[in-house]
Amino acid sequence: MLEKSATATERQIESRITIVVSFFEPLMILVMGVLVMLIVLAILLPIFDINQIIS
Repeated sequence: MLEKSATATERQIESRITIVVSFFEPLMILVMGVLVMLIVLAILLPIFDINQIIS
C-alpha cells in the first residue's frame, strides 16, 4: 500500500518537474541570447568607435 502511494507521488512530482522545466527552457534560451548579444556588442562597439575616430 505504501509502495503504491510512493509510486503515485513520484509520478506526480516527476510530471510537475517536467512542466516547470518546460516553462524555464524558453526563458533560459532568451537569457543566453541576451548574454551573447551583450558580448557581441562589447566587442563591436569599440571597433565602431575607432572607425569613427579614424574617419
